[in-house]
Amino acid sequence: IAYAVQFSRKPTGWRLLSAKSVDGPGKRYVFDFDLGDGEPLFAKAALSSVDPAAAKANLLADPDGFGFDARRADCAAAWEDIFARAVPEGDPRTSRIFSTSLYHSFVEPSLYCDADGRFRGADGKIRRAEGYVKYTMFSLWDTYRAQCPLFSVLRPELVRDLALSMLNEYDEIGRVAKHQTWGQEVYCMVGDHSIPFIVDSYFKGFLNDVDPKRILKAIDATARQRKGRYRDFDYDKVGYFPINAHGSPCSHTLEHCLDDACVAMLARRLGDAELTAFYERRAQYYRKLFDPVSGCFRARYENGDWRRPFDPLLYGAGGSNRDFDYTESCAYNYAWHLMHDPEGLIELHGGRTRCLKALDRLFQKDEGWATRRRDGDCTGLIGEFAQGNEPQHHIPYYFQFLGRGDRTAEVVREICERYYTDDPRGVCGNDDCGQMSAWHVFSVMGFYPFMPCGGEYVLGAPQLGKVTARVGGKTLTIRADGISQQAKYVRSVTLNGKAVEGFKLMHDQVAAGGELVFKMTDRKPSAEPVAPRAKAVVENLRAIGQSGRFVYAWSTADYDWLPQAPTTFQEKTDDAPLITFYEFNRVIGQWYGKKLYERNKPLMKAQLKREFREYRTIPFVTWHMENPYSPKDANGRGAWFRKESKGYPSEHADVVREILDGTG
Repeated sequence: IAYAVQFSRKPTGWRLLSAKSVDGPGKRYVFDFDLGDGEPLFAKAALSSVDPAAAKANLLADPDGFGFDARRADCAAAWEDIFARAVPEGDPRTSRIFSTSLYHSFVEPSLYCDADGRFRGADGKIRRAEGYVKYTMFSLWDTYRAQCPLFSVLRPELVRDLALSMLNEYDEIGRVAKHQTWGQEVYCMVGDHSIPFIVDSYFKGFLNDVDPKRILKAIDATARQRKGRYRDFDYDKVGYFPINAHGSPCSHTLEHCLDDACVAMLARRLGDAELTAFYERRAQYYRKLFDPVSGCFRARYENGDWRRPFDPLLYGAGGSNRDFDYTESCAYNYAWHLMHDPEGLIELHGGRTRCLKALDRLFQKDEGWATRRRDGDCTGLIGEFAQGNEPQHHIPYYFQFLGRGDRTAEVVREICERYYTDDPRGVCGNDDCGQMSAWHVFSVMGFYPFMPCGGEYVLGAPQLGKVTARVGGKTLTIRADGISQQAKYVRSVTLNGKAVEGFKLMHDQVAAGGELVFKMTDRKPSAEPVAPRAKAVVENLRAIGQSGRFVYAWSTADYDWLPQAPTTFQEKTDDAPLITFYEFNRVIGQWYGKKLYERNKPLMKAQLKREFREYRTIPFVTWHMENPYSPKDANGRGAWFRKESKGYPSEHADVVREILDGTG
């Protein structure tokens, strides 16, 4: 670091302090000045990563001279512009905390290049930022989750510069940024999380003038640099970071799976089928660490053995500590670190009901916390959940994927009230370059970047009556009508007067501006853990069974009483569920009467599960079957048990419901 200092008065003398009187290698000087009574002394300094002459040039490039008041006014005006990007209205305390979070969110990154665009690269060479402004201080393991996406919403003018500052590190040292401090790569923490931000920036249109093939080449080269810290191993042969090769192996595997999913997203967009398949497969490596008994991702040795004994509450230290399996977290919290494939995690848990029970348990108090070794970042506790560190920040929004937006509303409200304050306690953990505060900004506005790449936001529950956000050149007004201490649940959401279906918003919708209105209520919505579309299908099944009608049908025989319908699964339209019909005699044997129906019900459920798993269709098995004891008609067919089997349709619908919500 080179520096230059200028004083408003010429020193009358100076001396260099002895090395014994200072800590560290830097030189320390003492200057003497001859000042009159009450006469102020002004000093200003400039830094450079290039050399002292560049630092002096930066100093001379400042037009304000020693006008301290003018500089302070400029600084205040710059921050007032930031505060104007999201103006809160409503509860004064919540508004004050929200604006404080907005301030903390944008303290970093820092300008790095000199006035002439030069800087010292990660390779030690002097470079020049051509066509962009170079920034540094990227604590990406923390900030890729919410702080980086927040730039695309509230400070879009900086996104291109930030993304290129990360991407161009590839030209310097053959990889994109991991954890950059003062322009140098320090290889700190876990994952290569400039990848999500760079890909997300491209998808959102901030890098339209950058060759996407260059982006893909850079992130592909970075993602292939998977090496052990203590011993080398073949990542793609093993399929995870093993205990004996790397510290915090669970955290490293899970975080890199997300990075790989982002590489696959860009490869798919560019039509590279080979890379897409490679990284989509890599993004699924998390499955090799899942333990269905504990419901956690656990560390394994290279030979596949689990680490024993296993303590899911043992909180790991920072970085890649060899003695721990998780970085600044524990097994119970990292069990939910799957933002790129929430449906995959639900499947591993055995369905939505079981997954919901596991998630609810996370927020229940466990006295075991008091006896476990904990890192200093284990703060902001709600049960075993720790808001005080970054890996957990998306977890409250997992409830939305389980059909329980009411639980998201409850947890977000509790976090905001307990762990974001306007007193000396501040926030519940290290803000880590603004990530802790960026979570709060998003959550107060009512949506969150659950998967921080791809431009998708998961809806939550706003915490203020109104926030007026300036999104680029547009204005997005966010209202929470009827919000109160009791009315914390969301009854409905509209965007520009149209109902928002489901629980997601896209970045294009946010960036277009308009009015996002949440209708709040004190009544807890239905707690049924079934996906909204699946719930509608189940209700449709009941109506079909009662009326004798079928929507889409595929059968093993050409029954004249079935309507015209697609004959193959491929002809099913994407927006309509396929309801399949089975001739029981061909599928699982003949069923006669209710007694045999009950006896064969497990077989039917097994067949339904296979159908749902293999074809992702919504099966409906009819109970109609031929009565072998009835007289045959002219075509040799017997009578059907249709009239004698009243009530069976609802039972079949119940079976389908069990499959959809994971209880069956």
